[in-house]
Amino acid sequence: MLPKIATEVTVFIAYEVSNLLSAIDSQFMKQLKLLFLPLLLTWGCAYDNTKVGEAKSMKLLSEEYFIYDANASSANGFVALYKKTYLYDQNKLTEVDAYDYNPNTHDYDAGYAYEEYNYTDKGQLSQKVQFVGSSGSRWVEEYEYLNSTSTRVTRYESNTSGSKNSEDWWMIEKTPSSINVKYYQGNNELYAQLNYDLDSNGNVISVASDPSFPFGKIYYKHDNAPNPYKFTELSGEYGFDSEKYISENNVVEITNDSNIKSTLVVEYNDRGYPIAIKTPTSKRIFTYR
Repeated sequence: MLPKIATEVTVFIAYEVSNLLSAIDSQFMKQLKLLFLPLLLTWGCAYDNTKVGEAKSMKLLSEEYFIYDANASSANGFVALYKKTYLYDQNKLTEVDAYDYNPNTHDYDAGYAYEEYNYTDKGQLSQKVQFVGSSGSRWVEEYEYLNSTSTRVTRYESNTSGSKNSEDWWMIEKTPSSINVKYYQGNNELYAQLNYDLDSNGNVISVASDPSFPFGKIYYKHDNAPNPYKFTELSGEYGFDSEKYISENNVVEITNDSNIKSTLVVEYNDRGYPIAIKTPTSKRIFTYR
């Protein structure tokens, strides 16, 4: 079960691309939907290649999510779904809170904890907790750094009693030009892997999977602006969200071996950071501190 905001977005996205992904049935592919479906929504957009000035360091404060509704009363047709706020301690991300939009009050309801991050004494990510609504259930990821290039991540579902269920784990091997992630069942059975290629700037430029994606290998192009999700303290999070957290810059074009092309419209502030990323059916608005 996903938190309410994640459930709403997953349902919306699944509707948009259900025909393309109808053949995806395995556990691996179901998880991959959550990573790649938001990117698939960008088909048909145009990238605003405005020159971006030199950026100074900023921290993500909030992001709002909107979807397009042709029947909406707003001038641009976009209606709010939810927003997230980012909390820090000593400049490290420690918590993400979520707020669901209430169409009756035209405002956001009271916030709730969505994700929590914990660190070792050396400042490395040690644990990520994703809360499942207000049920007390949560998904926990624990990070173990075996050496400078290898990380093991163990994931399990937990409740208020502290029990561990549905455990699986993955191994991450990183070099300056690649990342390999191998996923294992709780019985140590390898069931999938992802292979990422990185460019000289540290951006993910392609990803292939085994078993393969139904649409083949995926390729990314980036702008020259800072990626607001580039939290250096989350350097261990190389799972399904690798492109999001690793890349130095922002994705502006996605293609694949099936010759499907996606592009995004990105708007920037005067310090070179994205303040809006738009597609015909969705929009994200960013603020910084």
